[in-house]
Amino acid sequence: MPDSYDLYATRTMIQAVEQMYAPESFLLDTFFTETQLFETEFVDVDFYVGGREAAGYVSPEQEGNVVTRIGFATENYKPPYIKEKMTIKPTDLLNRRYGATIYQAESPLQRAMRQMALDFAYLDDRCTRAEEVQASDALFTGQIRLLDGNTLVLPQKPTHQIDAVVYDWTDTDNSDPLEDLVEWALIVTTDSGVRPDTVIMGKDVIKAYINHPKVANNTAAMSSVKTDRGWISPLVKNKALVYYGYNSEIDCDIYTYNERYMPAGSPKGTAPVPMVPMNGLLMASTGMRAVRLYGPIMDLQAGRTESVPGAIGNLFPMRRFPKSWEEQDPSQRWLMLQTAPLIVPLQVDAYMFAYPVAAPTGQFN
Repeated sequence: MPDSYDLYATRTMIQAVEQMYAPESFLLDTFFTETQLFETEFVDVDFYVGGREAAGYVSPEQEGNVVTRIGFATENYKPPYIKEKMTIKPTDLLNRRYGATIYQAESPLQRAMRQMALDFAYLDDRCTRAEEVQASDALFTGQIRLLDGNTLVLPQKPTHQIDAVVYDWTDTDNSDPLEDLVEWALIVTTDSGVRPDTVIMGKDVIKAYINHPKVANNTAAMSSVKTDRGWISPLVKNKALVYYGYNSEIDCDIYTYNERYMPAGSPKGTAPVPMVPMNGLLMASTGMRAVRLYGPIMDLQAGRTESVPGAIGNLFPMRRFPKSWEEQDPSQRWLMLQTAPLIVPLQVDAYMFAYPVAAPTGQFN
């Protein structure tokens, strides 16, 4: 490779970041499959509002009934902004990289390439994890945490937010998880016109569900998995996702998602937070409208690269914008990654969340 190769050119960095593999992002990949870019500081979000009013009868000799459009509601939001950076020092290009043998000869340029890839991958993972947290907030709380403690409140019906323990599945004598799921599925279908097909349960919820006497040995409640004398053997999909089976009464697959994350700025020793609340449950449709919105990069260099054709002015929206610059004293190179993500479900009544188990006393109980 020639020494004149410009490792830190914006074109090279954008292509490298776009090819990176993200960490576990089951919520994003399952429900937020559409991506949109917008070029303004604020974005108008149209939330779909379902309607089931039937047409009224009228005499053919009378005037027609006037019908008001109730198809959507528009809200205006400013996306949160992420801008994180790391530094590459000369000593980083002299020392053996992690995993390399002492006999593996690498030039400083090769070490720089590897270090850049590792650093951008790390920054990209942090951004993806922040987006997954946004998705979790939206799906399990109906709100999205923004900067300085502000929240984006989604216009969802209260019947889709069962945040109080009114359905205690640990009380096996007075609860019926199957009836509750049927009721919730009917609420989602009635309000949105979309049939739910996925249920995600937290650690405590799935435990209460599979151990409930009205669920155990009930093939309608949990089929397509190995069941032996009431014992359900789940199927592990990956390190974070477990498939527990198919509920034929509500036509939904049931999962647990055990991914955890550390909130930004957490001190060392802080326990990681479950991406899915341990006492929470989500019922949703994978076909609902939900988008990953990305706003403009607030950096003048974002619109000054040939790798971004059609840039408007000096600002341009993109999923990720990598940037690099060099300082002379002390000698070091900075790598920065910027993004302005807003993860929003548009059909807010095509899903619902509940907390059918009391809140845990600790993260790992």
